[in-house]
Amino acid sequence: MARQVRPSSDLVALRVASPFVRTSQPMRITDNGIAARTYEGSKLAVPLTVEGIVFGGAGFFVGFVAIGALLGLLRLPFRRRQTAA
Repeated sequence: MARQVRPSSDLVALRVASPFVRTSQPMRITDNGIAARTYEGSKLAVPLTVEGIVFGGAGFFVGFVAIGALLGLLRLPFRRRQTAA
């Protein structure tokens, strides 16, 4: 009976804890069954799908180009003029 009490209390403690607390308390995962049930109950912070990766990459690329263009326009007044030789 004592063997059942500690893993059950560990499982309850891990289920009610926040994700950051769960990662900081690996000593509570003393049983593979607890680890499996805790993993089943958790959700990914970032949904990793093919569509998400493609749209995220496209958004990053468009943002990178837009910021580069904006900074290029802001630098135009400060460019050095070439002198005629």
